[in-house]
Amino acid sequence: MKKLLTNRKLIYILIIAAIVRFYIAFCTGLPWISIDSVNYINQAKVLLSGGYTYYFPNGYPVIIALFILISPIVPLKIGLIIFNIFISLFSLVLVYLIAEKYFKENTFYPLLIITLLAFYPNQINYVRFILTEVPATFFLILSLYLFTINKNRVSAVSAGVAATIRTTLLPVAFLFSIYLFYCKRFKEGILFLFFSIIPISVFLIYGYLKTGNFTLYIDVPKVFYISLGLEKVPGDFWTGISIYLRYLIEHPFNFVIHRIVSLWDLWGFLPASTNGLRATLFFKILIALRFPLLLFAIYGFLKSKKNYMTIFLIIPFMTITFIHAIIITSANENFISNPRYLFPVEPFMIILAVSGIQSLMKNKNKFLQTKS
Repeated sequence: MKKLLTNRKLIYILIIAAIVRFYIAFCTGLPWISIDSVNYINQAKVLLSGGYTYYFPNGYPVIIALFILISPIVPLKIGLIIFNIFISLFSLVLVYLIAEKYFKENTFYPLLIITLLAFYPNQINYVRFILTEVPATFFLILSLYLFTINKNRVSAVSAGVAATIRTTLLPVAFLFSIYLFYCKRFKEGILFLFFSIIPISVFLIYGYLKTGNFTLYIDVPKVFYISLGLEKVPGDFWTGISIYLRYLIEHPFNFVIHRIVSLWDLWGFLPASTNGLRATLFFKILIALRFPLLLFAIYGFLKSKKNYMTIFLIIPFMTITFIHAIIITSANENFISNPRYLFPVEPFMIILAVSGIQSLMKNKNKFLQTKS
């Protein structure tokens, strides 16, 4: 900690990042609330009343509930935005510490990484929303950091907490456990999987006691229906899957075309969707930063040593891309390939992208040496 406090460049970056985040949240007049925000707040109120609603997962409503309890001191919405800004800055510190280990105490690349992350447009924009992006990403970053300092069980719990906030992150702990099994680290893999399930199990058991249903959230079938362009189709989870698979079998060409469009709208150079801010060229260009980020990150992954850090860094990308571009997304502008879905992936992709830049610089130096 003392080393961090004496790192002037790091402190300057954090101060400017804090100013930018406070300005975006409090001085621009941009909204804090979306329709999902209202649902999360309502679920938090239900929790405090002794009930349990699972339209959305309840990880974030628990956090909101804590702020409702202190709302007589700090207004709820202001408290949640300040909380977002604080953990966003804390995430920057954790990413710096992770990058130090990844680049073996090299000071330039970790500073480059948190500079890019501190001012990456998507990372700034969603700090102003009362949504799951910032807290889910924080717990995922915390999980990797804790694993780097051999706090594996707490790391697993943190990954599990991230999954209770954003259920699309559920596969992260499972896939990382598979990697540990592959490396013949069987005990670590079993323990990581077990401890990651603890936060999820708490919500499942509590939800069952309150409602009689084992589920993290009830909206699962809806994602299958909307991904096929269907609205208000009744059914449960298995009905949703059966309809989805039947559509795949009966309309394979349309299915593939929709997946390609979704993948492009998720990671492509310019988003195909024109919903909201994506209708303006300026914001399209800002969103388009994800494309070079993707290319550099993939190159960095291919060139990096495939140790536990590299694997952990790539897993969120694999998970989010597969879920949001292949399974539950379509060309429906109002539902899917929204930049917010990439938010938890971006810190990890930036580390890999800078790793790719480092590899390119090494290759350039070797080329110049051979030429001379």
